[in-house]
Amino acid sequence: MSIDNIAAFWRRAPSAMFPICLGAIAAGLLWRKAAETLGAPAAIGEVWLALAIALSSVCAVFYARKLALRPAAILDDLGPVPARAAVSAASMCMMLTAAALVPYAPGLAALVLLIGVAHHLIHAGMVLWVLVHSPPEERVINPTLYLPFVGQIVAPIAGVPLGYWTASAVIYWSAVAAWVVITAVSLQRILSAPIPKPLRQGMVIFLAPSGVTAWGAFTFPTVALAGAAMIFFDRVAGGALSVLGWPFLLGCSATVLVVLGGAIEAVVAGRRYF
Repeated sequence: MSIDNIAAFWRRAPSAMFPICLGAIAAGLLWRKAAETLGAPAAIGEVWLALAIALSSVCAVFYARKLALRPAAILDDLGPVPARAAVSAASMCMMLTAAALVPYAPGLAALVLLIGVAHHLIHAGMVLWVLVHSPPEERVINPTLYLPFVGQIVAPIAGVPLGYWTASAVIYWSAVAAWVVITAVSLQRILSAPIPKPLRQGMVIFLAPSGVTAWGAFTFPTVALAGAAMIFFDRVAGGALSVLGWPFLLGCSATVLVVLGGAIEAVVAGRRYF
């Protein structure tokens, strides 16, 4: 029965649900920005954010329950190479939630941001520990490390409006430095030697993100690309081209909804979407 399938899913509480939540919250923030740049109805962004944050919070509660019952489950989630990034998406969700809260409750936003950054740093340390203790063929830098070591780049979205200029700058440039190292080493490995089987999925993420969108990992990069396009067109020719941001906004929103819908359908049907 579908109720049994849903209950089983929440007991399992896979960490791979967090990248989808991340994309959903980011899309809500993008709709909020679209209210400024494209004249989109402000209510769409706020309602979207409320629903996305509620979903993320429910996922976080059930994941925390799983860890409370079996703390070692976090190491299971860090085992498969492609899945190591998923838990980092949870802390990124917190950072974006803080950005969503800034206009309404700056104090609460600052607290959520602090918790999110701390969680992200702790998880990055755990990923590093697992990486060091992995088999030699898996002990390499690859694109699955983007979220744990570059994901903090979203912190300034809340940090800057809250007035944390210096901390935001340090966090931003540390993320950029990590991105440069991971990208350079990943490209060098792709071009210089055969890729071990356990790492191939991670390299597919780097080479063809559109091919793994169904996993949910690329809902956030899709939204980020759309946001960059919106800002670019808004600032070109004095905003005369801002209307060109609509296809990006609608496209990334559709991507998030399709991925989320597919995940919900799989959960109800009892299939392993995650």
